[in-house]
Amino acid sequence: MKTQLSSKLFLLLLTLGPLFSFAQNRVQDLDLRPLLFKNFVKADILKKDGSDIQASVDYNTNNQSIIFLKDDVYMELTGLEEIQEIKIDKSIFIPINGKFYEKTDMNNLFISYLNKVVVNDGVTSKSGTEVKNATESSNNVSNVYVSRNYQSANNLAFVKKFWVMKENQMIEVNNINKVARAFNVNKNKVSEFVKKEKLDLSNYDDVIILLNYVTKIAEAG
Repeated sequence: MKTQLSSKLFLLLLTLGPLFSFAQNRVQDLDLRPLLFKNFVKADILKKDGSDIQASVDYNTNNQSIIFLKDDVYMELTGLEEIQEIKIDKSIFIPINGKFYEKTDMNNLFISYLNKVVVNDGVTSKSGTEVKNATESSNNVSNVYVSRNYQSANNLAFVKKFWVMKENQMIEVNNINKVARAFNVNKNKVSEFVKKEKLDLSNYDDVIILLNYVTKIAEAG
């Protein structure tokens, strides 16, 4: 019986070992408000060596990191150079330059999530995203304020930022000049196109329209 328990314990440590080797950063007094998902979500962490580890995680919009619980202690996932991707329900996050970005249907387009403090004054027209449920797809998140009620008068609005990867560099799509430079197209043409089409570069569909446009111009020479 003792031998059997020892074997089970060994197998458990063998299974958890790879995950715990990443958990080098203990997060003291974690503020839960900046976490993207309402609850910690069961995720598959796929390593570059092909191994797959499961853990309950959340996305910290303060620094675009992944947080998980170990022995009731909040830990930040490290060792990112060994991670291929993290599957959180319908979303896939990948590490790029020490931060996690969500993949989209476009191969070179990614999303990061940040937050901003919003004074609770009843105004709801500014851009932001709701805290995500585990079953929500990133492209369907409504542009509204976080719906949770806090004791503080200040709430957090989650903000999506879109990034296009061009020649191994991450270019913020909202920066028209950088996008034009990255695709080697005339920045005035790009700016005029955005104004003419009334594109909202915090909206996924509009971002796709812009990237298709600059790609077409670049290919035409």
